Amino acid sequence: MRLIEVAPSELRVSPDLVRSGSAKSFEDRLRSSVEEIGLAEPLKVAADPEGGYLVIDGALRLRAVKSIREKDPSRFETVPAYLLDYGLRYEIRFQSDVYQD
Repeated sequence: MRLIEVAPSELRVSPDLVRSGSAKSFEDRLRSSVEEIGLAEPLKVAADPEGGYLVIDGALRLRAVKSIREKDPSRFETVPAYLLDYGLRYEIRFQSDVYQD
């Protein structure tokens, strides 16, 4: 696992790696937190065979970053991300769920 910096435009989210639900109030609090202090935890990504990077863990954080960038494009020109093995994307994603629940 290596820490890299990635432009948000290089990141892709796959529906099969995203949690099924999220409370709007949680997303609002997350966005406010990211806006105020930045990303406290890097995203987890894998190099996408089609180009760019696939978000394994951190889709809501990425959504918060993109929302902030809509209002101020100078913010979050890159985001920190752990680069992981593409072949382990499902295993890593669901391990994250186990530890957070």
